[in-house]
Amino acid sequence: MNDDYSRTRTFAELKQIKPEKLPSQRQISNLIDQFDWDSKYGPCSGMTREDRYNRAVVNGLNPPSEINGYLNSKPHPHSQFYKLC
Repeated sequence: MNDDYSRTRTFAELKQIKPEKLPSQRQISNLIDQFDWDSKYGPCSGMTREDRYNRAVVNGLNPPSEINGYLNSKPHPHSQFYKLC
């Protein structure tokens, strides 16, 4: 095998590896709030965030792709919260 897992790494190599840092609940909530309050994506009343996101995509408004990731995250403990507008 010739992949990265087939040999022992040196300390210097390990220091260079930066783990993928997941956003905190607060960071996710702030991003979703920005999406909710941005009027360029249209009104939010009477629909889910997912519907609003999809409507923005169909209309070529280029909403942040991270929003779609959070809306479709499963099984995230707050996934239902993300879907509500």
